Amino acid sequence: MRSSISLAAFLIASDMLGGQSHAAGTLDIDQVCKTAGYQRVELTERNGLFYYECNLKGEKISLLVDSGAPSCIMDNAIIKKLGLKYKDKITYTAFGGVLEGLAVDIDGMMVGPFDSLLVADYFMVIAVDGIRKRLGHDGTLSLQSLQLLGAVIDYSGRAMYLRRPITAAWPKLSGRWVATSWVDDGAPRALDSTSPPAFDFADEKLGLPHEKRARS
Repeated sequence: MRSSISLAAFLIASDMLGGQSHAAGTLDIDQVCKTAGYQRVELTERNGLFYYECNLKGEKISLLVDSGAPSCIMDNAIIKKLGLKYKDKITYTAFGGVLEGLAVDIDGMMVGPFDSLLVADYFMVIAVDGIRKRLGHDGTLSLQSLQLLGAVIDYSGRAMYLRRPITAAWPKLSGRWVATSWVDDGAPRALDSTSPPAFDFADEKLGLPHEKRARS
């Protein structure tokens, strides 16, 4: 699992550098990621596994970086201590068996420099009893959360590089977008072909050009 992520990180870095390398023949992943807008967070290695310490409402939480896990899990004792609200009951299939837990929407958890509330509309974990006792850590950072943060992991350097989703998406959004169809509550809605709705994405902001013209 770690080798596949390391390969992915290498390929991403190689693409960013356009094939350039150090004199020693190795890519400088740290510099590549920083140039691309990523921020570095340190990982801790224990027995060949990698962990990151998050902060949730003042509580330090040691989470296993697990790119093979589809969902984040967290020790239920932490959820109870912080008084967070439970949602639906969930059956979770993990390495080693099936776990049962309760879904919890997490806001305010700091993953590196990023607040989970600002990363996505919701950041869900599954509260499971006895995680720390059984596994020796407080939970997992899953594939879901790593994708949200565009994670690049350098295992040899014991580091993880993260950036806001908007930073990763912006190059694909930049420019003017014009609506060609409109569906309102399941029903098609007519568009004014002479002045269809348009949106400008620039400087990490969303603008409505037709509104700007109306004000001028």
